[in-house]
Parts: sequence; structure tokens; C-alpha cells
Amino acid sequence: MTKKEQKSLWLAGILFFGYVIPFEAAPFIWKEGNQILDKIKKQKAEISRLHLLKAEVNKWQQDFQTISQQVQTTESSLLNGETRALVSARAQSLLKEYASNSKINLTSVDLPEFVETGEWLLLTQSLKFEANSQQLMDFLQTLQQSTIKFWVVNVDVSVVRANHIIGSLKVSSFSRKVQDEVGTKEKS
Repeated sequence: MTKKEQKSLWLAGILFFGYVIPFEAAPFIWKEGNQILDKIKKQKAEISRLHLLKAEVNKWQQDFQTISQQVQTTESSLLNGETRALVSARAQSLLKEYASNSKINLTSVDLPEFVETGEWLLLTQSLKFEANSQQLMDFLQTLQQSTIKFWVVNVDVSVVRANHIIGSLKVSSFSRKVQDEVGTKEKS
């Protein structure tokens, strides 16, 4: 290589290292590096967000399962039937069964009263009975532990003789709104 070529090469090198690298290549590399770092930060933020969402999904799924189970438990605690007569028959059948199991003598079972509110039907059933105190307590405990929920709303008890009582009580339970006897949905 000649001296002139070497000088030209030195001049090209000085231009390259003095101008191209600091003013062209370095800013381009710096800009690309910053873009890569920004992408990495965004990806890390997205990963963190996805981890939070995953935790939230697990929480929401667990909440959904809990609420679904509560709905199922509530649904199973309702009286069911297509008409008021069937709902009434189901309630009376259960109450007579519980009374029989508790050895309570039901002297009368009145026709139930119905009250509608929204999509719900409240049934209140009046019963007259003879029993002793233990039998009455067993009956009340059976009502409390029953799958179909009954609430005692009124109790009237008279003692006839030692440990022999007569009385009446009213129990209430719920059903979904049912169809009337003609087969159409009842009006509120």
C-alpha cells in the first residue's frame, strides 16, 4: 500500500470513528437498544398483568363455584311443584312425615295460605297437634334440620296435664312462583 492510500485510509478511519460512529451509528444503536429495553419492560409488565389475571381467574372460579353451590343448596331448600295444590301437597306431606317421625299427633292441618312476591311464593301452613314436650322439641328440631326449609312463625301451646300439651303452630316455606290450575303463569 502506498503512502497516499494509507493517508486516505487513515482519513476514512478518522471520519468513520470521528463522525459516523458518534453521530450516525451510536444514536442508531442507542435508539434500537432503548426500543429493545422498552419492549422488554412492556413484556415484563404484560407478564405481571397476566399473572394477576391468572390469580383473579382462580379467585373468580372459586367464587363462582361457591356461589353455584349456595344457589344449588338454596334451590334444594325450596318446595317444588307445578301448581299451588302440588306445592301445598308436598308441604303437608313433609310436615306429616316429620310429625309422625317425632311421634306428634296432628289433630288438624288447615289449608295453607299463599302470598306472592315477585318470583316467589310464600306458603304458610297451620297445624294443630297433641304431644309431650320432648316430641314437640324433636319436631321443631326436625323442621330446623330439614332439607326443605320450614320456619316456625307462630307457636301456641297449652298444657293439658303433666307433660301432655296441645297447641298449634304455623310454619312457612318458599317456592318459586308456580302456575295456576289452568296452566298459565300467575300474575303479580
